[in-house]
Amino acid sequence: MTEAQELADLRRRVTDLESRVRKLEDPGTPEPSTPGGEGAITGSIRYGGELTAPDSLRWTITLDADTARLLPRQKVAETLTAVSSPARMHILQELLTGPATSKELQELLGYSSPGPLYHHLKPLHAAGIVERDADGRNRIPAPRVVPVLVMMAVAGDIAGELGG
Repeated sequence: MTEAQELADLRRRVTDLESRVRKLEDPGTPEPSTPGGEGAITGSIRYGGELTAPDSLRWTITLDADTARLLPRQKVAETLTAVSSPARMHILQELLTGPATSKELQELLGYSSPGPLYHHLKPLHAAGIVERDADGRNRIPAPRVVPVLVMMAVAGDIAGELGG
């Protein structure tokens, strides 16, 4: 990677982090709920993680429970739809270990042509879950790694795969 590519990648990552911090500091105005009692959930939820490989990452977020309940339905549904197939989950599982070219992903999934792969990559890219690095490899951006792992764990928990 050239110095110019590294600088461009760093700028993009800083911009992404700034955007995420702004969203955390001001998550927007949630849809109104009934104060207390019926229609409201009180308390908070928290998720996070600390990873050491392939990169060192630490991420924790705490939200008011009712704020979490009232997150924008359309955006949340689009994100869940983007990951809603075994092939897309397979892609994410692979990319969590590091970047991969489209050719590598195509071979991993056993596709003889790139069409089916791009069918699955397109919604992951559109949702911001996967991006291309300066070398054209697919990757999960650092600020999304822990949330993707948590999303997988939550889905596994709901599906009864965590023994609970």
